[in-house]
Amino acid sequence: MNRYLAVLTFVGYLIGTTTCGAAPPQCVDEEFRVEIAKVAKIQKPVFEETKRARNERLNELFREYVQRLGGTVAAETIKQFNALVKEQGLSNFDDFLVAQTTPMKYVKDPVSGDQVPVFGPLGSDVINSWLAKMGIVDGKPLHEQPMYTLAGNALSEHIDFALIGIRDPTLSMELLPPGLRENAKWAYQRLNPTNEFDGGFDHPLFYATIREAAGKLFRQDYPEARLSMADVVVPVEQGGLGIRSCLLCHDRNYSDVYKRLLGQGLLSKAKVVELRDGRSASLASAPLDVVDDSEELKQAEGHAKVFLLAAQNVLDSFPGQIDAQAVKESLAALSRENVSRFLPGYDEFQATLEKVGCLECHGADSDPEPTQNPAKYGAFVLDTSPYYKARNVAALVEVVNVDDLEKSKLLQKAGGKVNHRGKKVLQLDEAGLEELHGALHKWIHPFDTD
Repeated sequence: MNRYLAVLTFVGYLIGTTTCGAAPPQCVDEEFRVEIAKVAKIQKPVFEETKRARNERLNELFREYVQRLGGTVAAETIKQFNALVKEQGLSNFDDFLVAQTTPMKYVKDPVSGDQVPVFGPLGSDVINSWLAKMGIVDGKPLHEQPMYTLAGNALSEHIDFALIGIRDPTLSMELLPPGLRENAKWAYQRLNPTNEFDGGFDHPLFYATIREAAGKLFRQDYPEARLSMADVVVPVEQGGLGIRSCLLCHDRNYSDVYKRLLGQGLLSKAKVVELRDGRSASLASAPLDVVDDSEELKQAEGHAKVFLLAAQNVLDSFPGQIDAQAVKESLAALSRENVSRFLPGYDEFQATLEKVGCLECHGADSDPEPTQNPAKYGAFVLDTSPYYKARNVAALVEVVNVDDLEKSKLLQKAGGKVNHRGKKVLQLDEAGLEELHGALHKWIHPFDTD
């Protein structure tokens, strides 16, 4: 009997060695299923923090996965790892591509008559304009390109698994419509002059390349063919591009998409009223190059019309998934926790902070003296990229008394009324404080939701 058991044990050992000892794909997959399931349980207080933590861990696991399967990043390797990720209900770059680049359609340029390709909001040059604002620094290596860096941050904070720093052989120019490929080659060469991926892409590079290629198409080649936000959010079956991308960035919350569009529309409407009443625009909202009020009014009217129509289009398309009254009440609610309430109008307020000198120390790209570094004392530090708007707002409202603006720490410290480490370098005079107070009031009370 003992000899019989010994034989069975030895056979079992041989079977185990044959099936899993050499790490064949099915055994590796089973091992990584367990690890990916652990990633799916990661939860942080904020949506973006959750995605970033998952993304970082999944990138580590992918590198281990590749090594276990021979060390070569092949198309099938990525596809299989993506499949394991999807098994756990997590998102990957494929979800991003579907949301950002479909549906595919052509619009007729009214000037030339040419057919211009648009595909999803990314290919229409409307959404994610903050990425384009980061720009490209000609000649710099890829890892120093602002647009590439920000694309990586954006993917990390919205996609559970986006491959960063490793070429994805499933991506190529062939995925783009013919009318955009030349622009994409131009954008790729500017973004990656050292050709780090040998003509290929990792996920942030593909994202940034398409965004810049579409930007050139609609900013330089066919500016009259560009779609408006109101056109984009129309449902696909009605000829629009839909809101899949919006839902991706708003955690699949239809009300939040509606709220973002409505808030921006109401802000522009309030600006129209201000300009029509004959009151000059605040210095914070004035562009660096002087334009007359009629041009500013025309622009504000255009923005108000487009964003209010976009909000209405979304509401009409998804009436059962949006509580319009609750959204309006949320836009009116003055609560520090209601960060999205303070997004409209923030850009103008940030411009005022920069104008009066606050960002000389409180800007992320500033270089203050160590004894006057806000970060050292837990004070707010703002990243001026539009992508970080929500994060900046959350930091600023901590020093704003929304019930009594006069008592805001922001104003008290800027005037030196309370201890302010930066007052040796900057203490606003009466005119500066008045300007900051006016801009603060305009930011906190930008519009009437009624």
